[in-house]
Amino acid sequence: MTTTYTNNGTQTLPVPNDPLGFDLGNGLFYDLNQNLSLRIDKMLDFSDAEYFSLKKFENPLDNKGLKMFTFENDTLFKSNSETGRFRYLYHRAGPSDSISFMNGDILKYVIVHRDSSLVCRNKRKVKKEIITMGDGKFVLDRGNRDFDFVQNSNAVDLQSGYLIEISDANKLITIYRLNNSGRKTVLYSMVRSRDALYIFDKNYRGNKIVFEGRSLSIFRNKNLVEKFQLNSQVRTNILDVVP
Repeated sequence: MTTTYTNNGTQTLPVPNDPLGFDLGNGLFYDLNQNLSLRIDKMLDFSDAEYFSLKKFENPLDNKGLKMFTFENDTLFKSNSETGRFRYLYHRAGPSDSISFMNGDILKYVIVHRDSSLVCRNKRKVKKEIITMGDGKFVLDRGNRDFDFVQNSNAVDLQSGYLIEISDANKLITIYRLNNSGRKTVLYSMVRSRDALYIFDKNYRGNKIVFEGRSLSIFRNKNLVEKFQLNSQVRTNILDVVP
């Protein structure tokens, strides 16, 4: 989602996620389309796993709305039930420093790791590159350099209208929106305890994420609305795969 601030208020529109961006801690990710999101793989610590099976309950109180995601042999599959067919979504190919994400024979995008930069190209060969400048500064190159990212010991300045401040030994993250004059407005705060993460706006409305072993539950206004459960034991006999 991206939000435009005008004299008459705000306008929020959905924009697609971008695979390139910055991990900001506690699972918070900022992509190059200015989306702030939470990464389940970071929060449940399986981002580097070669194999995993993840259950997502969209109506956990009634044990309904189940979706299953299984990743093995560099391929991601999805099923709408524990006994249903798995559908192929995409696969990865290539060496670790140049990974292509494919849908069948069609290239979705490729990520290239260089000594001082990270490059992303899509199927139309549109290029984005994050360049490390040193001293916690990064620059985005789209042909013309128009985006800076600066990080110090307790703050991340995204140079695109957002400021992330980190305090209390990384337990508190405050997300600010900056106007043209540099004035800060609190959008969200994130407070991490040993087994929970609280995300709320300036009116203390928001979500609570509870961690229980290899699962997490998302509460909104005290109601359980979503649940994720990780299983490292992968289904090894995926026979009913629909391409």
